[in-house]
Amino acid sequence: MRRASHIAFALTVGVALAACADKPAPSTSVLATPQDPVQIDEPLVETKDKQPETTPEPTPDPTPDPTPVEPDPVDPKPDETDPVREPAPKPTDPAAETGQRGEPKVVDLLPTPEAPHRTRRRMNLDQLNAALLRVSGGIAWTRKVGGKQVNELETLALTLGKPNYTDVTTEDLESSALFQKFLDDAAQSVCKKLATADAKKPKAADRALMRHVSVKDTIASNPQGVDKNLAWLLLRYHGVKVAADSSALNAWRFLFQSATSIAKSPVQGWRAVCVALVVHPRFTTY
Repeated sequence: MRRASHIAFALTVGVALAACADKPAPSTSVLATPQDPVQIDEPLVETKDKQPETTPEPTPDPTPDPTPVEPDPVDPKPDETDPVREPAPKPTDPAAETGQRGEPKVVDLLPTPEAPHRTRRRMNLDQLNAALLRVSGGIAWTRKVGGKQVNELETLALTLGKPNYTDVTTEDLESSALFQKFLDDAAQSVCKKLATADAKKPKAADRALMRHVSVKDTIASNPQGVDKNLAWLLLRYHGVKVAADSSALNAWRFLFQSATSIAKSPVQGWRAVCVALVVHPRFTTY
């Protein structure tokens, strides 16, 4: 009995070994578990979870879609009429419409020359003194010094630009502010003496300021005489000939009427007209 049991045990062990020889031996890796067997033909490499492969979406074109160009709100549509821009006029020349040449035209090769002219020049002091003596009937711009009358234009000659022929040899003929100041002083002095002298002369022919009016005439009492006297004074002082009823006398009429109304005297009105005539550029230039 004991021998038979040994024989049976040997047969059982042999069958078990034969079965083990046909099957692969189980892996001894620490990663193997009964629930997750590891194949022996794959390397034992720890791998990360692979992401599922996805088809890349096509990237859009970076160039933006062209936006439609809107017409300029100022420019009209082709079928509308522009209210600002008028269409170019059509040629009215029949030669241009038919494509044929017209009659030849004469064209000057040189521009039309201007008429000879020059700029106005200021009087020198000797000329100014002579002009004052002429229009005033012999009254000069003088001042009493030491009991006698001294001509102020001669006293102020060097100040007003007359040469001394030592440092300066040419006279200064510029109408400077200094010259205009002394010219106004000369006009005030000469015209005051002239108006006072005319008021004492009974005959109009002897007067140098009120030739065609009396010392009491105004625009209201003798408008024709005032206009005639103003026209005569413009010709005497400025060399300008105007008609007695010309609109060129409007400013001078207004001056005479205003000065007469303020001073309550026609003589003072003519004195104001005399001063304005002397300080005017037409009197000191030629």
